[in-house]
Amino acid sequence: MPSSTRGGIALIFAPGTVAIMEGVPEEHAGTASGLLQMDQQIGGALGIAVMTAIYAFSSVPGTYAAGLPEAFMGGAILAGLAATVAWRAVGSSVEGRARPSGPTPVIRS
Repeated sequence: MPSSTRGGIALIFAPGTVAIMEGVPEEHAGTASGLLQMDQQIGGALGIAVMTAIYAFSSVPGTYAAGLPEAFMGGAILAGLAATVAWRAVGSSVEGRARPSGPTPVIRS
């Protein structure tokens, strides 16, 4: 596995897992963890399937790398679309939360 892939996985999956699991009550942690893993597996499988379909559609018989640029461009477009949807979903849920009123408590150690 290329080091860029390992670095991307480390920068996305670990903080994403922490962010998702942080907001789940303890009694539902097992269910939330299972749903998170299922979502990651389905997303990976669909991503590979879409990139393979684009590669197969745009490849030229007898050549190896003819469809790769189109497949990677399709993957990049889908990743950008997914990031936009996630950003808008998170942004709207954060804006809708009630903010505590009154002064902000100061914690001193």
